[in-house]
Amino acid sequence: MIENKYFLLNLPEPALDAILSHCVEKAIDKVRILYDGSYVVKLPVDAIIPDILKNKQVYIHSEILKEIEKREIGRPKKL
Repeated sequence: MIENKYFLLNLPEPALDAILSHCVEKAIDKVRILYDGSYVVKLPVDAIIPDILKNKQVYIHSEILKEIEKREIGRPKKL
């Protein structure tokens, strides 16, 4: 099964902007900010991982969901 690629980035805003602008042809499909300040970046199935992300951990869908759950523990619940 071929799946999307996900990355967790914990960078200050300027560094994140530099990474996103470096990704060729807007390959990044989605960016989500987590409670702990980290970002989830989703690349489509057919996207080539940009050099700037090659040293980062790559997650598949089920793995990123577990990581998000771990990081979102302690988030205040909406009333």
